[in-house]
Amino acid sequence: MSTACAMRWPPLERRWEEDELSETLYADIPFPERQLLALAHSMIKRGLIDEKDLARRMEEVEKRLNS
Repeated sequence: MSTACAMRWPPLERRWEEDELSETLYADIPFPERQLLALAHSMIKRGLIDEKDLARRMEEVEKRLNS
C-alpha cells in the first residue's frame, strides 16, 4: 500500500470497518470469503477501486488459477 493511500485510510480504521461489515452484512458467509468481501466493500466505498476494475482483476486471477 502506498504512503498516500495509507494516509487516507488508517489501518485500524480499515480493520474496524471490515470487522463491522463481517459481523453484519456478511455474517452468513464463511470467514475467508467474508474478510475478502468486507475489504472489497471498503475499497469501493472509499474510491480506491471501482466495481468494474475489481471484476477485471478477479477475471485475471481466475484465468491464472485455471491455466
